[in-house]
Amino acid sequence: MEETTSLPARRFRWLPSGGSRGSGIPCALTVSRTRYALGATQLDDGARQSAITPPTLVASLGGGTILEMLVDEGRAALAFTARPEFCHNGGVVQGGFITGWIDAAMAHAVIARTSGSAWPATLEIKVSFLRPVLPGSEVRAEGWIERQGSSIVFLGGRLLDGAGEVLATGTSTAKLLPLRRAGG
Repeated sequence: MEETTSLPARRFRWLPSGGSRGSGIPCALTVSRTRYALGATQLDDGARQSAITPPTLVASLGGGTILEMLVDEGRAALAFTARPEFCHNGGVVQGGFITGWIDAAMAHAVIARTSGSAWPATLEIKVSFLRPVLPGSEVRAEGWIERQGSSIVFLGGRLLDGAGEVLATGTSTAKLLPLRRAGG
């Protein structure tokens, strides 16, 4: 039987584990002196394995770095780089990528709040595009829990540029589902 561990209510800092920030390689989560893992990353003896974000999902969004996950607040922030291949003929990033970045941040807020025991299945999502995202831009996707029930969660999110200007905002309703672990 798999042992579970509750994560303490602290600000998480994501540290590279075998890669650099933005490398697309899963990072290890450090909480006080206890280390947790993302994906298949190997950690010190006694570390818990947790599939918080599949590396292939983050890679499909152009890589990305988890900047923070706040358990008590139910908040998360991720960084992405807008790549030229994400642009349509108008020379700006296509809205599906922007939606994906905001959705990923909102999902990570849920994962933080539930300590990785649940994942959000999106029931609906709405994104308002306020300013264009240009190729090469470094952007920050933020997500938070507005309200959480026993099985449904209401989420908010936004995308910011390097100067802190809001590029897009989003809301979502999701159903909380138990995380299925490999072999379980």
